[in-house]
Amino acid sequence: MNKVCVIIPCYRDSATLARALDSVRAQTHPVDEIIVVNDNSPETEAIEAVLQAYPEVTYVKNPENVGLAATRNNGVRVAKSEIISFLDADDELHPQKIEFQLRKLCDKGAVACRVAKTTINTRPPVNLYSAKKIRTVKVNHTKRMRFGNHLTGASMMLEKSLFMSLGGYDANLRSCEDFDLWFRLLDAGVEVVDIQLPLYFYYYNECGLSKNYVNISHWELEVVKKFLQRNGICPGSFWSGGFVLFVWMARHFIRSKMPGNEILQDRIRENVSYLGMHWFWRVLMNFADRVGFWKLWARVDLKSRADSNAGRDCNVMNFSFAKIFNAGIWVGGLTALGYLGLMFRDILMARCFGVGEAVSLYQLGSVLPMFLASVLAGPVNATLVPEIVRRRTILSDRENSVWFSDVSRTIFLGMLLVSIFTFFSCLVYSLHREFAVNRGGYFVMLLLMSCAMLAMSGNVVLGNAALNSIGRARVASLAQAVVPVCAIIPLLLWSDSLGVISVGMGMLLGQLANFLIIKWILSGCGFPLEIGKPVRWKIVDKIAVRQYVAMVVMSICLFATPLIGTALAELIGHAAVSAYTLGSKVAVFCNGIVTVTLGFVVLPRFSRDISSGMDESARTLLRLAFSFLSIVSFVFVVALFFLSKNIVQLVFVGGAFLPSDVDVVSQVMSYSSLQLPFFAACMLLLNYALAQRRVGKIFITAFLGQILGVAMSFWFKDRYGVGGVTLGLAAGMALSSIMLLVDAVFSKNIEPLSAVRVICTWVGLALALLLFENGQPGLAVFAMAMALLGFVFETAWSIRMVLVSKRA
Repeated sequence: MNKVCVIIPCYRDSATLARALDSVRAQTHPVDEIIVVNDNSPETEAIEAVLQAYPEVTYVKNPENVGLAATRNNGVRVAKSEIISFLDADDELHPQKIEFQLRKLCDKGAVACRVAKTTINTRPPVNLYSAKKIRTVKVNHTKRMRFGNHLTGASMMLEKSLFMSLGGYDANLRSCEDFDLWFRLLDAGVEVVDIQLPLYFYYYNECGLSKNYVNISHWELEVVKKFLQRNGICPGSFWSGGFVLFVWMARHFIRSKMPGNEILQDRIRENVSYLGMHWFWRVLMNFADRVGFWKLWARVDLKSRADSNAGRDCNVMNFSFAKIFNAGIWVGGLTALGYLGLMFRDILMARCFGVGEAVSLYQLGSVLPMFLASVLAGPVNATLVPEIVRRRTILSDRENSVWFSDVSRTIFLGMLLVSIFTFFSCLVYSLHREFAVNRGGYFVMLLLMSCAMLAMSGNVVLGNAALNSIGRARVASLAQAVVPVCAIIPLLLWSDSLGVISVGMGMLLGQLANFLIIKWILSGCGFPLEIGKPVRWKIVDKIAVRQYVAMVVMSICLFATPLIGTALAELIGHAAVSAYTLGSKVAVFCNGIVTVTLGFVVLPRFSRDISSGMDESARTLLRLAFSFLSIVSFVFVVALFFLSKNIVQLVFVGGAFLPSDVDVVSQVMSYSSLQLPFFAACMLLLNYALAQRRVGKIFITAFLGQILGVAMSFWFKDRYGVGGVTLGLAAGMALSSIMLLVDAVFSKNIEPLSAVRVICTWVGLALALLLFENGQPGLAVFAMAMALLGFVFETAWSIRMVLVSKRA
């Protein structure tokens, strides 16, 4: 067996040297050789006094101070072992570092590990890991390294012969020498195995880091410059060299805006001229500096650091509004792109087929399969993302691959059975209603294609969950955008010959393309999406099953509105179904963005804070998110209600969509907009209840609201037609949200005064708009005044809470 040596450079570290040596002694795999290299430290006597208690240590002293890189090189030259590893004298090793790295070290390779940054006061307890927890990432290129060093130099283990063949550390570098060595290892074709466990404890001092930013920034650029020269990349090129330098200079600009680093800004401008960066990136960098972007980002970075360094065991407000807001923008924006594609498809449908039987048949053939996909497949993401993350930390890649294969097979089999049952159930109902035989069997074809999409939906959502768990949620969102694109192309090409069948065909091809893209991406990540009979049926624990059932229950409450509205509109006629489908698209668009954003961004935060015992932090986030959604939805409702007719005329009128259809579609759009604040409130409160694991009472409340909404829809549809269906469902959603809000007040999750303000805003706004629509401006003005009063108070309260949280 190859011998292992740990090399410890030392300079002014006599106070911490014993701690470092003790961590080497405590290794579960014995270390054969320990070398301490004294870089001609002024504390030489104290260092030698410490080493008297460690007779097994080989002691080397440099005749003069030569720096960290040269000191490590001297230690390697003295080493007699075949395998070398490093440890700084003020840090320490996890007891299993050497053991785990030796397991993963291959011939002519190198091994790194994750680093736990800590201080003397925040040192985490040492817990031994199971050997099954060794999860690794292989790095064999510099595509990511050129934008930032994600490998830690002091955690390195490799063969001495490989280290010496590369010339060791560059002694001319007084800092960032490990960054340079990683570059040279990867350029030489060495595969680095990065163990995803914190096996190295790095003790840091925030004041020291700030003082060294000027020095670090200089040497970082020197290393990047060496890399570009070694690979023949011109710094003045737009992308390969210019963008890389822009990323580094932007990082340095942000550092320069932090307290104590003002001198760095002058150095940055000198470096820009020295490196010869592309003119476009220079202009962009200077523009960002003038508008204060770097200063703003520096404040966000400092706030995030303060949040991450806050006491984890205290019940304090421990979340970063900037991170939540940025994540919400990304997820909501990508979701909005997908929904905009579907809205464009609906605009083309309206212009190609008008408000009539064709659009009605498409809606009737797809509404139940899509509802079941949302209810049964949608919760797979929220349920399995934590499960996948947990299993990746405790199981090997092979075990995870087998488990994921069984999950995908089980889900596909279950969704296939559901889709078959749905097809025959809808077919029987359509024969009873006598519209399955209309238009040459169009309904049957559309229903068959929708059920095929339902069968694939479970594995598509499972693939998205896997991508989310490995930090590639944007890839999942972009793959989802293929669906509306594929739906639009057949509609443009074959709408005249195939009619509305072209839309169903495009949606099916889009879902198939989405599935194949996700399957191809996951095949390279160790997550095989497969179909067939599962090897094992028991694939998740009872907790995951209960969470899935709770999510299904919540989804039924949230996504039943389109299904109920379509069924009630079908009782009026095909034109009513078409009007309901087209008029409710804006509300569906907004509701979808709210659902995805809260599910992907806010729900994990609720779950983490509540499970960590930080109830006050979770409640504060709930109140702020509640106020923010109320403020935003207030503006959207007013705009959509008064501009609905203009929107319909601008977007839909043309082709087969006649001007006479504008009134009924705009009425549906204006009434459906009333449900936006109530839906947002329901979604937020249901997510909070899910994090608290108290979905039962919440489901009953939401279910009662839906029942009342259906009853009011029956009452309103005789007076207002299909617009009354929408109005009744909005009223049901309003009652559900008010009951949930009352429950939140009694549970002490929402302040009573805040609940009163929000209810006044919502109810006053809805009454004002309805009274104005029915020609009663006097009462409408009074109701709007009440709504505006609540709106102003709620906005002021939100601003005050944000300012208080920032000061905290």
